[in-house]
Amino acid sequence: VASQTVPTSTVWNDLDCDNDGVTNGDEIANGTDPLNPDTDGDGVTDGDEIIDGTDPTDPCEFVVASQTVPTSTVWNDLDCDNDGVTNGDEIANGTDPLNPDTDGDGVTDGDEINDGTDPTDPCEFVVTSQTVPTSTVWNDLDCDNDGVSNGDEIANGTDPLNPDTDGDGVTDGDEIIDGTDPTDPCEFVVTSQTVPTSTVWNDLDCDNDGVTNGDEIANGTDPLNPDTDGDGVTDGDEIIDGTDPTDPCEFVVASQTVPTSTVWNDLDCDNDGVTNGDEIANGTDPLNPDTDGDGVTDGDEIIDGTDPTDPCEFVVASQTLPTSTVWNDLDCDNDGVSNGDEIANGTDPLNPDTDGDGVTDGDEIIDGTDPTDPCEFVVASQTVPTSTVWNDLDCDNDGVTN
Repeated sequence: VASQTVPTSTVWNDLDCDNDGVTNGDEIANGTDPLNPDTDGDGVTDGDEIIDGTDPTDPCEFVVASQTVPTSTVWNDLDCDNDGVTNGDEIANGTDPLNPDTDGDGVTDGDEINDGTDPTDPCEFVVTSQTVPTSTVWNDLDCDNDGVSNGDEIANGTDPLNPDTDGDGVTDGDEIIDGTDPTDPCEFVVTSQTVPTSTVWNDLDCDNDGVTNGDEIANGTDPLNPDTDGDGVTDGDEIIDGTDPTDPCEFVVASQTVPTSTVWNDLDCDNDGVTNGDEIANGTDPLNPDTDGDGVTDGDEIIDGTDPTDPCEFVVASQTLPTSTVWNDLDCDNDGVSNGDEIANGTDPLNPDTDGDGVTDGDEIIDGTDPTDPCEFVVASQTVPTSTVWNDLDCDNDGVTN
């Protein structure tokens, strides 16, 4: 061709020496090689390029689907789409030499090769390598099958390759449905947890109760509620105390540091007829049916109108429970006899002179007389007023009342 120095003949002009569908004369006019069916070496014949409307002299302007002849060595060494991969390697890899991001995932074919991901798989890529705009087709895909398209994931700031971006066990799609933030690991609906939680999430303590989320799941407690059972003691403190953080009636009262729940307030943990909430309001122990230990339940004290926190204010006839050791050691009526001994002796722990004879129960014990017999006493030991009942008796049967 380089030796053509005289005008070509009309006959020659009408020939098509390279059988590319373009006459020799037109090739000369077009600047293409009449002896090379693919002047620019891009694998598309000069004739097909004219049909496609591409430039048969530009090796980087062609329709890939029209490549029907072998590409040239020169073309193979070019990088038409500037993605860091030569045209020849693109053909070998099955990628598009005219598209720097064949699969449309936002990562160039060259970067995918560097990352070790498949440049033809739109759902295999490194998110941090996304440097070019993603394709419409890719945007409409849902690579992680979380119910959110890739495009929406990018818009939402979530990971299109991770169905649970924040690792809280709830898919990004379910978080959107629930109205929670799929990028906040501590904002989710517990009942929506359907996928495994992440290691990072497991190590968090979303409710600041001193128990990691992972341990909360293992313990059956709520990672979003510092007091799962609502008893006013944090899950962490219950673990320290050795009580069950899922049992609202097993806790240490002194460890109650957070507000109790409405459900807990309506319970009656000690079955004394008083709700937990009322016990707290009354200053009684919701775990002890007899807060003051006097043998009368807190509920019965309320009915009787006595103070359930005062061990020396109660109705003896309402004593239905064992008295406490502390109560037994008290001397409510100051007669020198402990309450426990009064019960053992059959005397009234609230009356210093059970039989009303004017001698205290304690002095009767000292005197060796019966503190329950109004007619057995030492006259000289009478130090308290006698009772009306005793006054009406006639201990010596002489016809004169005491």
